[in-house]
This record gives sequence, structure tokens and C-alpha cells, in this order.
Amino acid sequence: MTENIPPEFENYSIALPNFLKQAVNLFVTYGALIILILLISEMLATEYEGRSILLLFTQPLNRAHIITTKMGSALLGYFIVFIGLIGASVSIGKLLGTDGSFQYPVIFEQDGNLQLMTIYDYMQKIIILHIIVIIFVTTLYLFFSLLIKQTLPTLFTLIGTLLAGYALTTFLPWKSLAWVNPFMSMLPADAILYQNNQVWYQAVPITMVVAIVLYVISMMIIRNSKVE
Repeated sequence: MTENIPPEFENYSIALPNFLKQAVNLFVTYGALIILILLISEMLATEYEGRSILLLFTQPLNRAHIITTKMGSALLGYFIVFIGLIGASVSIGKLLGTDGSFQYPVIFEQDGNLQLMTIYDYMQKIIILHIIVIIFVTTLYLFFSLLIKQTLPTLFTLIGTLLAGYALTTFLPWKSLAWVNPFMSMLPADAILYQNNQVWYQAVPITMVVAIVLYVISMMIIRNSKVE
């Protein structure tokens, strides 16, 4: 890369692209799942627990629409938060920082070798992976809500499943695991920056397939639920 970009201390840079990258990294690594879980924690399990779901069952509504509405509202609320974070980061960066360049290089590891990509490419990849992970986790929680029907057990089951699924990426060195493990991208930054025996997009197809399957199964479950 020969862009004549001045060197920066990545973690302390006040250039807008570098600052935005750090803000997004912190959010998707530490805050994203916590905020998502807070937003979806009352999506269905609480309504089953409080039996308010029975009122919806007695209404002349297509039950499948309940799933779509609950999932849509949770994702909408989450993406409003995410867009707000990006907007706030850009505003702070423009107000207090410098313009910088989105062509600034990001170092990543691929099969043991150091490679370069631009911040622009990195941001595209991490946002794509993050959106897919959020959709997957939302459908997984929705599915557990319909099976368990209690808020805290559903949350614990979700967290345990996410931890166990991601642990497979550490303890099983199988090179092709990423193609069949929908939990590979739970930490999108790591999936992009450490591409050893895998590429960043490998888990995308299986994650989306599992999310769609969970969504369809959830609709089937709620359609066959009986009013008790």
C-alpha cells in the first residue's frame, strides 16, 4: 500500500477511521451480545412465564406473525443502538479528531503470515459478520424461548450454548470446522484478524442456514401450541 498515510498508534489514534475501528471493535467484542440479550430477554419467554401469550393465542391473528413481529422488533431495537453507536463515534471523531484515511492498513494473520487490508475493507467485513451473528443469536433465543418458556433458564441455556459452541473453535483444530460450525464468528474481530486454517467468511453460510431453520421451526412450534 503506497498511500503516503502518516503512521499512527492504532489504539491511541485520534484519526476518525482508526477511532471508529476501535469503537466498533469494543462494541462487537464486549458490548453487543450483552445489549442484544437485554433487548431480547423478554421476547417470548417472559410472556409464556406470565401467561400473557395466551391472550395473543385467543386473538384472530396468524401465530406465525407473532414470531416475525417479536424478532423484527428485537432486531430493529438492536440496530438502532448499533447505528447510534456508529453515529456517535463518527461525530466524536470529527469533532475531536482528525480526518485520517480509511485506506490505513490493518494487519491480519493468514495461515501464519502477516497480511494487510484497509480499514475500509475491515469495517465492511466486521459489520457483515456482526449482523449475521446478531440474527443467529436472536433466532436461537427465540427457539429456546418456545421450548423452555421461562426467562432465566432460557437466558442461561442461550449463554451456555454460545460458550460451548465457540469453545469448539479452540479445542477442535479441524481445518474444515468453520464450514459447519455456526458459532465460528461469535467474535467477528478474531475471525477477521486471525485467519489461520480458515477464512473470515467460512461460517457465514452455515450460520445463515441454521438461523433460517431455527426461525422456521419456531413458527411451526407456535402454530401447534395449544391454549392451556
